[in-house]
Amino acid sequence: MRLKLKMLSPLIIGGQKLNSNYIESIDYIPGNVLRAAFARVILNHCTVYNGEVEEIDGQKRVNWVHYRDKEGCKKCRFKEVCKKFSSIKFGFFYPQGAVPIVMSQMVCKNDEKHRLVDSLTYNKVNGCPTCKGRLEYTRGLSLGDKIFKAKKSIYTRVEIDRYTKTSKDGRLYSLMPVLEEYFVGEIQGIEEADLDLFEDLRVGSYTSVGFGKCRLEKEKELEEDINKTLSNMQKFSNKYKEVNNKKDDLNYFALLFETDARVKLENLDGYKTTEEYKSILADLLNLNSDFKIDKVYLETNAYRGYDTSMVGDTREEAVHQILKGSVVVVSSKKDFKQIYNEFREFTVGQETLNGFGKVKIYCGGVENAK
Repeated sequence: MRLKLKMLSPLIIGGQKLNSNYIESIDYIPGNVLRAAFARVILNHCTVYNGEVEEIDGQKRVNWVHYRDKEGCKKCRFKEVCKKFSSIKFGFFYPQGAVPIVMSQMVCKNDEKHRLVDSLTYNKVNGCPTCKGRLEYTRGLSLGDKIFKAKKSIYTRVEIDRYTKTSKDGRLYSLMPVLEEYFVGEIQGIEEADLDLFEDLRVGSYTSVGFGKCRLEKEKELEEDINKTLSNMQKFSNKYKEVNNKKDDLNYFALLFETDARVKLENLDGYKTTEEYKSILADLLNLNSDFKIDKVYLETNAYRGYDTSMVGDTREEAVHQILKGSVVVVSSKKDFKQIYNEFREFTVGQETLNGFGKVKIYCGGVENAK
């Protein structure tokens, strides 16, 4: 189901801290953050759970949503959601109309307001299509073929001593929340009637002081024209071969990481050649001998988060995180209909139920070419 969150107050979702007294929100909502917001509502209304430690699948946990099958559960209005909560898939939500910038996209160094172009299907030596200025790679979100900057504001606060009720020395801090009105994404496995249960939904951090209040609304479903998609795949292949001087009879297509992917990459010790890295990535993407990686625009970081539902050591196992916007160009002798059928519903890595690792076929902007 495609949904949008109408924000009723500013949103704060912490990213990497620049320093201890300044927190700037990221400009999108990861699926695990949204799942936590739903869980908070369910547990706040639960009459049979009081914060005690429970053993779930051999792991001691707290604040874990599951159906406890007690007397109070039978008349609970959240009963059906509790039963299926672990199988509900929460996608990433982005500001309405915005998507991650693809790592192969470039923008004019003279003016970021000029349109983005994709180096996969545009010869960057030609310079900016608008002014012929120099192009450079960029990051963030885009809206159409332009860079999108989420609206933000700065809030300055001071920490209050709970005992003296006065401000603490040296505890002035600043918050920079997002002020966008709508965020759009998908939640799969939930019924439209269930949405009314989450009227008091608060997403992200600092919810106890008013941030992150929002309302769920149904959004129009996107309808895909398969024939148009296949046509765009053909256009992409032709343009990619032209820009990259390919003379073969292979079909080329691109796989785009729409969201961050948390993966275990093995055998990374020591020096690796380009072909060895391609082989590691091919294994990750489950590409068989019918497919060969031609070009990669990809960035990773090491990720080790905390699972606050666990008891004891809450640190998660360290993984590599392939960042959203990464793109892999693949060649094959298969026709585009076969390629489309193999990669139309595609996820990689861990936490796919929280929206991570969503990969889609990408056509390099040829569908928007002017």
